[in-house]
Amino acid sequence: MNDRSYRDIERATGLRQPEVSIAMRALREQGWIIERDIKKNIRGRGKTSKIYALRETLEEIIKYYEEKEKEEAARYGDAICRLKDYYST
Repeated sequence: MNDRSYRDIERATGLRQPEVSIAMRALREQGWIIERDIKKNIRGRGKTSKIYALRETLEEIIKYYEEKEKEEAARYGDAICRLKDYYST
């Protein structure tokens, strides 16, 4: 499995922790990530950290968002055409 921590994702993407958190939430809502807790022993304390792994391929996730973007663009295009028709009559 391709497990990654928040820190791994931050380093690889250049995103800050809040941005990674937002991205992880969006992926979690779609069911595209597996999230699990791991315990770290830091200075004698058992601290919990999260590890993430994709359930889908990155290509499938990108394809989903590209399609979503196309649908939104088409919806805006239709609305603009209706406005033009309304104001040109």
